[in-house]
Amino acid sequence: MNRLIRFYNQNRLQFWITVLMIAGIILLIHIINGFIVEDNARKASQVNNTVKESKEERLINQKASNPIIDGNNLSKEQREINKNIIDNFFQYCKNGEDEQAYNLLTENCKELFFNTLQDFRVNYINKIISSNMKYDYELWNSSRYNVYRIKIYEDMLSTGKVSNSYKEDYFTIVNEKSQTKLNINSFISRVYRNSNVTKNNVTIKVNYIDIYKDTLIYNLTVSNNSSKNIILDTRKNTNSTYLENSYGVKTPALLYENYEKDLMCGVKQENTLNIKFNITYRGDLSIEKLVFSDVILDSNNTSISEEFKIEL
Repeated sequence: MNRLIRFYNQNRLQFWITVLMIAGIILLIHIINGFIVEDNARKASQVNNTVKESKEERLINQKASNPIIDGNNLSKEQREINKNIIDNFFQYCKNGEDEQAYNLLTENCKELFFNTLQDFRVNYINKIISSNMKYDYELWNSSRYNVYRIKIYEDMLSTGKVSNSYKEDYFTIVNEKSQTKLNINSFISRVYRNSNVTKNNVTIKVNYIDIYKDTLIYNLTVSNNSSKNIILDTRKNTNSTYLENSYGVKTPALLYENYEKDLMCGVKQENTLNIKFNITYRGDLSIEKLVFSDVILDSNNTSISEEFKIEL
């Protein structure tokens, strides 16, 4: 023991230098290992985030290009065009650039819902858009028109509120005068027609059809060149005015939404009216006939009726 103590006393400095060097090496190895573990974790996190972002991006692209209901997948170019106009519309709305958003709407859409910029502000911006809003969209149908289902909801991170509620709309991408435009409020398109039928000096003409996501609205003009007041439909039978498709399926008109005077036309007069039908839009929807089976050619004698059938 004495020899050990004497050896320590003689080599005390070298001993502690050696101990400190070993401790320093161990500490350095520990620090390096910590850096390596941290760097590996960071790289793994980056990889995971990249994979997550790639999955999310693929999901977004898939939702934007693969139709839910009907149609073909969109090309990357068309998908980008559609995405840009939807994103621009909402960004304009959120940033208070109402006029720029309004200018993205088709003329038919403006005519139907927002005749003026102020109408657009009151009836859309103020009711739908907020600074905390977020939106999501997916391609609903691409068979004839590119129709997107839109979900508008509050950003929970901004509001601190947990809610599963959202507003839903359907946007349609339209080419108008070589420009990409939008139809909103579930309005898809206006299709012009020049189909008519004439009997006993009475003509019923289809001017155009407004196509919505769940309804068709036919704009008609009735011209009465006879000597009697006529009634387009007495509404005694709810199925007397209907559309017929290529499979023979009949869809009755919602004539209860029309006033009685809408369905009447005086001598030597013309009457323009809209008639609605509950039909969900599909690309393969083939309407062949519009039939009025209860037309009264003399309002003083409602017991005798005629059928007017318009080939579409």
